[in-house]
Amino acid sequence: MTRARKLTDAQVREIRETYQYRKHGFGYGALAKKFGVSESCIRDVLTCRVRY
Repeated sequence: MTRARKLTDAQVREIRETYQYRKHGFGYGALAKKFGVSESCIRDVLTCRVRY
């Protein structure tokens, strides 16, 4: 059984680009709220812990 994806490929790219360049000062909390996921999900995306 696989987990359902919460983020699209485009959203993952946007998260990585936004955090990397710190546009509008987005940190884990702000990105998590924007995309409707947990801060740990954002961390996993940014550290490439999981493949989306």
